[in-house]
Amino acid sequence: MSPANSQTFTFARRRASALLGVGAALLLSAAIGTPSNEPRDYARYVPVPHVLANPTLWSLLAAGAAIAWLLHSAQFSAAGTTFAFRLSRLQQRCAIWRGPLLINSTIFCLTALAAAGRAILAPELATADASARWLQAAAAIALFWHRGRPFAGVLIALLFAMAAREHGPVPMIGELTFVGVAVYLMFTSWPHAQRVLVLRACTAAALMWLAVEKWIDPDWVGRVAQNHPVVTLGLGGPEALVMAGVIQCSLGFGLLWRGLYATFSAIALACFMSIGILESGLVDLPGQVTLLGVLGYLALDRVPTRMYGRRQGAAHVALSLIVCAVVAILVHFALVYARAG
Repeated sequence: MSPANSQTFTFARRRASALLGVGAALLLSAAIGTPSNEPRDYARYVPVPHVLANPTLWSLLAAGAAIAWLLHSAQFSAAGTTFAFRLSRLQQRCAIWRGPLLINSTIFCLTALAAAGRAILAPELATADASARWLQAAAAIALFWHRGRPFAGVLIALLFAMAAREHGPVPMIGELTFVGVAVYLMFTSWPHAQRVLVLRACTAAALMWLAVEKWIDPDWVGRVAQNHPVVTLGLGGPEALVMAGVIQCSLGFGLLWRGLYATFSAIALACFMSIGILESGLVDLPGQVTLLGVLGYLALDRVPTRMYGRRQGAAHVALSLIVCAVVAILVHFALVYARAG
C-alpha cells in the first residue's frame, strides 16, 4: 500500500470510529434521557470553622500530603528513574491515541447532550434555551475536522458562558474542565506545553472544587452516596465523605505536576470515575465522558525521563496540597455567601 493510500485509510478509519461514537451517543441519550437532579440548598453548608476544626480532615490531608511527597520523591531514586523511563516509552507508543481520545470523548459528550436536549454541558445543568442543542451539535460536527476545532472551542466556551449565566458561578467551577478543553482547541498557535498546562490547571481546579463539596455539604453528598455507594468507596458515615473528598482532592492536585505523581493521579481518577459510571448504569456518562477523555490524555502525557531539581521539592508539593485544600474551602464559602447576599 502506498503512503498516500495508507494515509487515506488512516483518516477513513478515524472518521468511521468517530461516527460510531456519535451513533452510540445518540442511542445512549435516547435510552436514558436527561436525569433530573435535586436542587442544592446552599444555606445548609457546614460553617468554615467546623470544617477546618475537623481532626479527621487534617489527619487524612496529612496522609495525602505524605503520599504526594513519596510519589514526587520516587522520581529521583534509581528505581523511580528506571520506571519513569519505561513508562515514558509506553506513553510514546500510545501517543497516537492522545488526540483522538480527547476529541472523540468531547464529540460523544456534545452529541449525547444535543440529542437528549434540556442540558448545556452536563445533565445537571438544565436549560430551557433551545439554542443550546444547536450549539452542541455544531461544535460536535466542527470537531471532525482539524480546521474546525478552534471554532468548536469557541462554541464550547459560549456554552460554558450560557451555563454560568443561568446557574451562577458556583456550580460552574466544577465544570472548569470544559474551559480547559475550549482553550486547548481554540489557541492552536500556542506552544503545546502551554495548552496542556491550561488543561491540567482547569481539570485540577474542577476536581478539587468538587472534593470540597464532600466536606462542606455532607447531607447532599450523603444522599447521593445512598444511591451510588461508590462515591464514598462503599463506606458509610461522615468520615467516609471526608476520606473520599481527600482522595479526590489529592489526586486532582496531582494533575498539576508532571511526572509519576501526575500520571498516577490521572489513571486513578479515571478508574474511580469509570467504576462510578458503571455503577450508576451509564446515566452519568454523557456528563463525565469529556473528563474521562481529558484524564486519558493527561495519563499519556510523557513522563520526563530525567527530573531536574532537588528531593526537597517534594516537601513543597506536599505543603502546597494542604494550602490549596484550605484555599479551596475558603473560596467556596466566599462565593456561596456572595451569591446568597
